[in-house]
Amino acid sequence: MASAAGGEKHLVDELENAFKGCYAALVSQDNVNLQGTDQEESKSDVQQGIQHFLDSAKQLEAYFLQKQMMFAIARPEEAIKEDIDELKAELTRKDALIQKHQVKVDRWIQALSKAPQSPSSATHPQGPSHPQGPMTQVRPQAGVQSPSAGSHAGKASPRAAPLNSPLAHLEQATSNLGASFERR
Repeated sequence: MASAAGGEKHLVDELENAFKGCYAALVSQDNVNLQGTDQEESKSDVQQGIQHFLDSAKQLEAYFLQKQMMFAIARPEEAIKEDIDELKAELTRKDALIQKHQVKVDRWIQALSKAPQSPSSATHPQGPSHPQGPMTQVRPQAGVQSPSAGSHAGKASPRAAPLNSPLAHLEQATSNLGASFERR
């Protein structure tokens, strides 16, 4: 165990020294007023310093990954608990994101409901303004058609489905806007 701590300390010290060498090569006064081949030598010194730092960082990363793997083998329940905590945090973050988007969708629905309706949108039946839950999806019923479906009796048309979701409502509104721009 003492040798493992010594190996870790050695790797950390090596990384620290590589960083200092990299930094020193970048800020050295000798590199300020260089021209020609001296500038090329300085550039190669900087590149060598950066490469040494990256190699040291990779060695330290490999050491910690090895220790993490050994810990996961010795105590698998800890790794599972950690995964569960990460998943819970991700679910919390995504729930907050869903709520944020739901608020935006509600604002857009309110804005669109206040917008003047064109004659073509007045003939479409209106469904509920938005689903009841953040994850609820309402599917259109098979065979339901609006009166404007007309000659497309056997085919389902995007305009034939009632507006059962905020996205359907937004799609209808944008298609109406697109139609009004095409007429001009």
